[in-house]
Amino acid sequence: KLKPQCDPPLNVTVNCENFDPSLWAYGQPLVYDNCCLDSTKSFQGQKGLTHSANYAQFDSLCNRGTIIRTFRVFDCHGFSGQCTQRVIVTPDQNGYAIRFPDDKVVTTCDGSPAPFGEPTFQGKDCELLGVSFEDQVFTVVPDACFKIERTWTVINWCTYNPNLACIEVPNPN
Repeated sequence: KLKPQCDPPLNVTVNCENFDPSLWAYGQPLVYDNCCLDSTKSFQGQKGLTHSANYAQFDSLCNRGTIIRTFRVFDCHGFSGQCTQRVIVTPDQNGYAIRFPDDKVVTTCDGSPAPFGEPTFQGKDCELLGVSFEDQVFTVVPDACFKIERTWTVINWCTYNPNLACIEVPNPN
């Protein structure tokens, strides 16, 4: 007549770069009963156990927030118990870095595409970055067929706030 017992794995805090979305890395509960566990229910090979995860406080696009794992244990007489674990995923405190392509001088004016390059990123695993560009073409320039000024736009959707001003990075050349 005793309910089965469930001892949860310890709460864990992990950096978004090391986050395991399968949740397997964060442990399993210890379950026991004075008689027997229900063999019709099973989670990760443990009899009498079910698992659910609540993502209401978790941003799955940017991998940050809190996931609450609920474990329910059932015995063979219909009694149940439960326990919970919190998995807290923190954003990367080091952020990310962007390197924009160098200026290019192309010496042919035959209209063939030139490799102008694109931005490269370091530390972007915890971010959701959108990248686009807009070209302004000048056809009347001295000593050239034309000149292209490319403006890159990078948006970090994990931190973007439309009410804040954009940060403009000028070309030092």
